[in-house]
Amino acid sequence: MNGSVIRAGEAGFDVEVEQSFGNCPKYICTREAFFFGDDEQPALAQPLAALDDAARALIARADTLFIASTHAAGVDVSHRGGEPGFITVGPDDVLTLPDYAGNFFFNTLGNLLLEPRAGLLFIDFDSGDLLQVNGRAQIVWEDEARAEALAAHPGAQRLLRIAVTGALRVPGGLPLLWATTDP
Repeated sequence: MNGSVIRAGEAGFDVEVEQSFGNCPKYICTREAFFFGDDEQPALAQPLAALDDAARALIARADTLFIASTHAAGVDVSHRGGEPGFITVGPDDVLTLPDYAGNFFFNTLGNLLLEPRAGLLFIDFDSGDLLQVNGRAQIVWEDEARAEALAAHPGAQRLLRIAVTGALRVPGGLPLLWATTDP
């Protein structure tokens, strides 16, 4: 959902919906969030010039990420998911994400064709740590992808490669603990 906040107060806020797109639930790992009630402020954000071992480990075990892209009318943030390890980190900090069948709107891919800059958000659901990654995206269409690249990601229709240009780690940036609710 994209929209504008039209009212905000202590009880919450109201959003005027401008766009709404259904999510394909196939690759969404459902979780229940619990506020852990700690008033402690998160640690200072830590800029990373390149991915370190901790960042690579978080990406390697991720089953969820959020990707931000832009277009003439604004920005879009979408979910990407898969089994842990569905994202690979290659040489020179190039991330490879399989693009599975989803809602067939192709908002993110269309945006990235016009503007290749992308932002990714990885959440450590055990600690509340956040990893924000900036990069430049390239879409590898099926006819351009080598058979072995697609074979490494069963079910992928194409690949998205993101050359990391910077990252930011925020220890304890999300004051929630999460429990998986998938059967």
